[in-house]
Amino acid sequence: MARHIGNMQYIVSIDNANAIRTLNNYEFQKEAEIQDIITIHPQIILEIPELQIEGETCLCSCREFQCKPYLLDALYITSKPEIVIVESKLIKNQESRRVVVAQTIEYIKNLTQMSINNFIQEAKRKNRIPNEPILDNENFLSAISEALKKGIFKVIILGDYLDVNILHMTESIQSAPHLYFTLYLAEMHAKCIGQDLYFSPRIMSKTNEVERSVITLDIKLHSQSDQVLSILVSAESPSGNNERRQPRSLLNLEDYYSSIKPTAFVLPIKNFLSEWEQCFNDSPNMGIRGFSLKLNGVASIFIYDNNLRLVSQRYKEKAGISDIAYADYGKALQQVPRAYDIFASGRSEINFSELSDSDLQNLLIAYVKLAETQSDSES
Repeated sequence: MARHIGNMQYIVSIDNANAIRTLNNYEFQKEAEIQDIITIHPQIILEIPELQIEGETCLCSCREFQCKPYLLDALYITSKPEIVIVESKLIKNQESRRVVVAQTIEYIKNLTQMSINNFIQEAKRKNRIPNEPILDNENFLSAISEALKKGIFKVIILGDYLDVNILHMTESIQSAPHLYFTLYLAEMHAKCIGQDLYFSPRIMSKTNEVERSVITLDIKLHSQSDQVLSILVSAESPSGNNERRQPRSLLNLEDYYSSIKPTAFVLPIKNFLSEWEQCFNDSPNMGIRGFSLKLNGVASIFIYDNNLRLVSQRYKEKAGISDIAYADYGKALQQVPRAYDIFASGRSEINFSELSDSDLQNLLIAYVKLAETQSDSES
C-alpha cells in the first residue's frame, strides 16, 4: 500500500468551525493501484471535462486489455460509441520521461489491427461492468469497427507527475499519420481523508491534429498508345503550407548553451554542471529546452533556456528529500528574495529575467547544497 506523506491541506466543517481534518498526500507505490481504481471507477477518468464525454454511459471498462503483444492498462467503451484508452505511469518509472509516448503509439497501432470480433471478445472477457446487450448490437458494432480501423480513439497518458519534456511528442505522433486519435496528458494526484481517498485528475495538454499530407499523382499518357510518359508526384499539407514541420529533438549541451538567454548566464550554468558532475558523478538528462538532474533517482532539478524550477514541496516528497535538507534549501533561497517569495507561495518557476548573475549563482549553489545535505543524511 502507498504511504501518507506531508500534511498540506485542511478541511474545516461549515457547521462546526472547530472541527478540522487533514488531507494527507497519498503516494502510489505501483501503477497497478491506479489501474485498479480507474477500471473499477471509470467515471474518475471519463468525467474529466476536457475529454468532452460527459453524459455518456460507460458500457465496458477493462484492465490489461490484450492487443498482442501488448496489454493496455485500461480501455473503456462508451455509449456514443467511443473508445478511450489509458496508459498509466508513475514518476519513479523511467518510462514516464523517456518512451511513454512512443510506447503508447505502438499500442494504438496494434489495437487498430485487431478484428472487430477479437476486439469485442476481449472487451467482454475483461469487462468489469455487468454484461451489456448493446455490445452485440449490429449498428453499435459497425460504429466500433469503423473507429477501430481508423484509430479514432481518445488516448490518455495518466501519471502522478508528467515531465514537461514529454509534451513535445511530434516525432512519435508522426509515426502514425493515418490514425485519428486525440492524445491527452493527464495528472492524477490523491489525498487521504481518514480512510478515504480524494482524486483530482486534470488534463495538462492534448494534441488534436497529426500532420497529414495530400499526395497528388499527375500522370501523362501518350495520346495514341496510352503509354505512360511521366508521373509527377507532389505533396501538400491540409493547411496549404508545404514546409515540412521538423520534430524538435533533444538538445546537446553546446546547442543548449547557445540557446540560453541572457548569454551572461551561460558561464554560471557551465560551472554548476561541472561541479555537479564532479561531486555526484551524474550527467544532465537533456530535453528540448534544457536539462534535468536527479535527486534520489527522481528528476527534481529542471533548468531551461530562460527559466528554472525551484524544488517544490511536491518534488521534495517525490524524491524523498529529508526535512533537514529541504529546510536548509529554503534558507539558502532567502539569499534571493524574489525566488524565496515564489518558493514560499508554493510556486516553483522563476524566469531568468527576474534574476541577476549573482541571483542565479546563489540558486545553483542552493541546488548543490541540497544534494550534498541529502547525501549526508543518507550515509
